[in-house]
Amino acid sequence: MSTTEFPFSGRIPDYPAEAGVSAKDTSIVIELTIKAAPMSLATKATVYLLEQDTNVTDTIRGLCDEKSMLLKCFSNSSELLMAMQAIKPDCIIAENEKESKEAIKLLEALNEGEHDIPVIVLGHHNDVHTAVAAIKAGAVDYIEKPVIYGRLAEHFNQVIGGGGAAAV
Repeated sequence: MSTTEFPFSGRIPDYPAEAGVSAKDTSIVIELTIKAAPMSLATKATVYLLEQDTNVTDTIRGLCDEKSMLLKCFSNSSELLMAMQAIKPDCIIAENEKESKEAIKLLEALNEGEHDIPVIVLGHHNDVHTAVAAIKAGAVDYIEKPVIYGRLAEHFNQVIGGGGAAAV
């Protein structure tokens, strides 16, 4: 069996005519393979999540799976910031408890480090003070729990589309 050279680094076998495969058919297969390759090599968008509520985490995990995004969960902002030294996420979602103000502290730390990562803060219904503080600290959105699915889906579509998570 002979081989044919192509502009890429691989070699493919010439199929015998009696197998019913022509050179034209072979080139079509090669063209389809080359065009499909970038899709298989694409990296998944990464979302970092700082959330203690397992129901909310499960909702976000389901949305990430649906959008083919990688989700990494953290129990505190220090762990999240350490992980950012190795892998920079495409988006951060952070719960803001009234007592700990974890999301606000995270936003402040990100601002000090001059990170340009969209952060979405999840908070409680009717907590206007925290919502205003989060937006002033640099969050792209403040979403009231428990109804988060639709708004997060919109943000994830922005991240997947390459535009980052824009305020919606």
